[in-house]
Amino acid sequence: MTPARKALLVYAEAWTYPILGNEDVPVLDRLFEQARTLAKDVVVGPDDPPAFAQWLKTLREAQEFSEEWEDVLQDITGYFGLSTEK
Repeated sequence: MTPARKALLVYAEAWTYPILGNEDVPVLDRLFEQARTLAKDVVVGPDDPPAFAQWLKTLREAQEFSEEWEDVLQDITGYFGLSTEK
């Protein structure tokens, strides 16, 4: 798994993490922090799809939880076959 793919997968896992109660919020915060750390300096490689570069750029630069940021997370979630449906 390429570094870019791993960073985006962690974002997708954070985005789809089920929030069932208040105790899940710190877990979600840690997952997003891990994703931000992985994505901070990652470079998209030649084996990565072209969309990865734009997705990472948006996740780094867009305001978290803005419409643009959430749209990218939905795209990433779909790419990895994950779902936000309960």
